[in-house]
Amino acid sequence: MRRCAFLCAALASVMLVSVGVRAAIIPSCSTTISSCGCIINSADVFITSGALVSGSSNVDCIDINASGAVLIVAGNITGPGGVVTADGIHIMSGASNVFISGNATPANPVTRSEVIGFATGIQVDGSNAEIDHLDAIGNVTNGVVFNNVTDSDYDIAIASSNAGGDGILINGGSGNIVSDAEFGLNKNGVEISGSSNNRIFDSSGDANQGYGFWIEQSSGNTAKDSETGNNTGTGTYLGCFSTGGPSGKKCGAGTKPSRLNRIIASGGNKNGGAGLGVDLGDSANVLDLNGGSSNGTTDAVDKNKKCDHNIWMGSGFGTTSATCIH
Repeated sequence: MRRCAFLCAALASVMLVSVGVRAAIIPSCSTTISSCGCIINSADVFITSGALVSGSSNVDCIDINASGAVLIVAGNITGPGGVVTADGIHIMSGASNVFISGNATPANPVTRSEVIGFATGIQVDGSNAEIDHLDAIGNVTNGVVFNNVTDSDYDIAIASSNAGGDGILINGGSGNIVSDAEFGLNKNGVEISGSSNNRIFDSSGDANQGYGFWIEQSSGNTAKDSETGNNTGTGTYLGCFSTGGPSGKKCGAGTKPSRLNRIIASGGNKNGGAGLGVDLGDSANVLDLNGGSSNGTTDAVDKNKKCDHNIWMGSGFGTTSATCIH
């Protein structure tokens, strides 16, 4: 009993020291943030003093751990690039209703600020986040990640040249919105994976290495008044294959179909694959008032027999793969 008491006390002491060291390593941000490597712990308004540059490969520039916090990014935030694991801005899982803007301020007369050279530019693990006028450019993996969150928005922004990942990855969660945004020169422009009821409005996915918009194992999503062009793969793809879709092949065991999605008034031109493609097993989707031409294979493709309850209406494609595409 005495030995246990001694060991337990020693362990508790080590844990307290560890927590204290971590707190010392990541200090709380002041309301004017003049350097990277701090955490926002209160629901106040914070503003960067201008451009911030981080030399750390493993410490995020700004973490946000307070619900209701507001962050104004008044200058570019630049990371070290290369072999980096740190994020530019990270909204932690316990922080909801966070607002971030990279809009012009007196200290930053350009239109928008940028987050550059991190593993992920903006990592969102807290729901109900609003991110406006903040570009994610040239990050090592993804520009923006919505990770299992609900009701978050990414608006009026550009996420481009994130060559190792997506412009924006919506992974899990539901009810998120992407609007008035541009996604180019990424692995994929927008990827919705295992997520439902998200909406893409007035956005573009152009010149990406894979797909412009990719909906995989996801249902109830909407893309409207958006366009894709000059992607290496298909412009807008509903299916499970990371390359080469639509392939007409069965997905692996346990893979969920993409159903009840709506692609409306969204075109696809000059893509290496199809302009708009639905793969085998993905049914009950509505594809209305879409069009496209000059794509590498066929402009509109449905790999399901007789389209299998996919509803194609008002199409304006140059070429189609089946007579059920109207």
